[in-house]
Amino acid sequence: MPETSHHRGVPKTSHVKKRGGKKKRLLLLLLAALCVIGMVEGASVALKAPLWPVSVFWKTSQDTEVIISQGEGGTALAHDLFDKHIISNVQAFLAELTQAGADAKLIPGTYVLNGTMSEADLVAQLLKGPNSSKGKFVVPEGLTVSQVAELAERTFGISKEAFLSAAKASRFKEEFSFLDGVHDDSLEGFLYGSTYDFSGATPSADEVIRTMLAQFEAKAGALDYAGAKARIKETYGIEMDEYTFINLASVLQQEGKTADDYRKIAGVFYNRLKVGMNLQSDATLKYELGRAASAQELLVDSAYNSYTRPGLPPTPICSPSLDCIQAALEPEVSDNLYFLIYDDGAYSNHTFSKTYEEHLAAIEKARQEGAKL
Repeated sequence: MPETSHHRGVPKTSHVKKRGGKKKRLLLLLLAALCVIGMVEGASVALKAPLWPVSVFWKTSQDTEVIISQGEGGTALAHDLFDKHIISNVQAFLAELTQAGADAKLIPGTYVLNGTMSEADLVAQLLKGPNSSKGKFVVPEGLTVSQVAELAERTFGISKEAFLSAAKASRFKEEFSFLDGVHDDSLEGFLYGSTYDFSGATPSADEVIRTMLAQFEAKAGALDYAGAKARIKETYGIEMDEYTFINLASVLQQEGKTADDYRKIAGVFYNRLKVGMNLQSDATLKYELGRAASAQELLVDSAYNSYTRPGLPPTPICSPSLDCIQAALEPEVSDNLYFLIYDDGAYSNHTFSKTYEEHLAAIEKARQEGAKL
């Protein structure tokens, strides 16, 4: 028998090496593929955006709260929207955001959004601003500091006492120069009535007050007080400054109903001050008493009784609207010394008179027409 017969069926060494090499190559290819997949998945996670179509079930139809903080950029927002299942692709959303020029115009606040909204719809809402009531602080025009404190207590749980303790002009004068001339350390007149958004957070009394003062500065700070001072001096011979303009505007706020009323009433009050007549505003005493004064109380002298005291009250009596401030700066010039403003929803009468006799006749006419005077 051949000497090699006992080796039959045993592969040569070279064959073993070749077969083992194929296995190694297959293993290396598998490992490489896994690495590529891992890198792709890692990139996808890092970008918070899928690199292939996402399941139709990815986006939520439920309303979801999204808070945009001050200075937040479009990329960070897109990641947040993707995480909350509102968008399915970061790049597509960013492209829409950039095309609309909204990336640099994101308005901080609390939004309610959902995945049924298209990228265009989402960007349109972002351009409009926050649409959630959470964190909103709605302050009507014409409130007193005390009323704002009560509103802050109901809205944010800030105690009224803590708010009033914080609401001192001396605490904010360094930030807001318009508070330099205030009387009695009072912020009365400067907590501007507007809608504020605190982005779903619970602010402190200081934060609320500072935000409202900043809004006053933004709205009323750019008005031409110097020019108005010169006009009032020339027309009526009365010296005014920024604080007294706000003071008068606060009285206009409580006496009038419309922008037209405010300018006409301002003219009446300037005429009264010009001839040495008392302001005779029921609103000033109502501020002091916290309620409407009786006929007898109008005769009792007190700091805010403008029937017995000459000039303007010691402080503003509420926070006036921009219309009222502008009316104080630009009154309607007339010879009127009296006015009747009555509006109960069923009957309205806005009459201005030059003489007391004309004023009494206007009151009698209003009574005959249904006014409960």
